[in-house]
Amino acid sequence: MNTLTTRPSQIHWLILALLFLFSVVTYIARVNISVTAHQMMPAYGMTGQEMGQEKKGGRAELARYAEHRAGSDVD
Repeated sequence: MNTLTTRPSQIHWLILALLFLFSVVTYIARVNISVTAHQMMPAYGMTGQEMGQEKKGGRAELARYAEHRAGSDVD
Protein backbone atom coordinates (compact mmCIF):
# COMPACT_ATOMS: atom_id res chain seq x y z
CA MET A 1 0.00 0.00 0.00
CA ASN A 2 1.36 3.39 -1.02
CA THR A 3 1.17 5.91 1.84
CA LEU A 4 1.03 8.88 -0.53
CA THR A 5 -2.24 7.77 -2.11
CA THR A 6 -4.09 6.69 1.03
CA ARG A 7 -6.77 8.97 2.41
CA PRO A 8 -6.34 10.63 5.80
CA SER A 9 -7.92 8.67 8.60
CA GLN A 10 -10.57 10.03 10.92
CA ILE A 11 -7.97 10.70 13.61
CA HIS A 12 -6.20 13.14 11.28
CA TRP A 13 -9.43 15.08 10.79
CA LEU A 14 -10.07 15.04 14.55
CA ILE A 15 -6.63 16.45 15.26
CA LEU A 16 -7.09 19.11 12.59
CA ALA A 17 -10.50 20.08 14.00
CA LEU A 18 -9.10 20.29 17.55
CA LEU A 19 -6.19 22.48 16.43
CA PHE A 20 -8.60 24.79 14.64
CA LEU A 21 -10.89 24.93 17.68
CA PHE A 22 -7.97 25.72 20.01
CA SER A 23 -6.73 28.51 17.75
CA VAL A 24 -10.22 30.05 17.56
CA VAL A 25 -10.62 29.91 21.35
CA THR A 26 -7.20 31.51 21.97
CA TYR A 27 -7.93 34.24 19.41
CA ILE A 28 -11.24 35.06 21.09
CA ALA A 29 -9.56 35.08 24.52
CA ARG A 30 -6.86 37.46 23.29
CA VAL A 31 -9.41 39.83 21.79
CA ASN A 32 -11.52 39.82 24.95
CA ILE A 33 -8.52 40.52 27.18
CA SER A 34 -7.41 43.39 24.96
CA VAL A 35 -10.89 44.91 25.09
CA THR A 36 -11.23 44.63 28.88
CA ALA A 37 -7.59 45.48 29.70
CA HIS A 38 -8.41 49.03 30.80
CA GLN A 39 -10.88 47.74 33.39
CA MET A 40 -8.61 44.87 34.50
CA MET A 41 -5.44 46.89 35.06
CA PRO A 42 -6.66 48.96 38.05
CA ALA A 43 -8.38 45.94 39.61
CA TYR A 44 -5.13 43.95 39.61
CA GLY A 45 -2.80 46.91 40.15
CA MET A 46 -1.05 46.44 36.81
CA THR A 47 0.62 49.04 34.63
CA GLY A 48 0.27 49.19 30.87
CA GLN A 49 3.75 47.76 30.47
CA GLU A 50 2.95 44.82 32.75
CA MET A 51 -0.22 44.20 30.79
CA GLY A 52 1.80 44.10 27.58
CA GLN A 53 0.46 47.25 26.00
CA GLU A 54 2.87 49.25 23.92
CA LYS A 55 3.48 52.87 24.70
CA LYS A 56 1.85 55.55 22.60
CA GLY A 57 3.69 56.06 19.36
CA GLY A 58 5.28 52.65 19.51
CA ARG A 59 4.26 51.66 16.01
CA ALA A 60 5.34 54.97 14.59
CA GLU A 61 8.74 54.59 16.24
CA LEU A 62 9.02 51.07 14.86
CA ALA A 63 8.21 52.34 11.36
CA ARG A 64 10.87 55.07 11.63
CA TYR A 65 13.42 52.48 12.80
CA ALA A 66 12.53 50.17 9.90
CA GLU A 67 12.90 53.01 7.41
CA HIS A 68 16.25 53.91 8.94
CA ARG A 69 17.48 50.30 8.73
CA ALA A 70 16.23 49.93 5.15
CA GLY A 71 18.20 53.00 4.09
CA SER A 72 21.46 51.95 5.73
CA ASP A 73 24.19 50.01 3.96
CA VAL A 74 25.22 48.11 7.10
CA ASP A 75 23.89 44.55 7.38
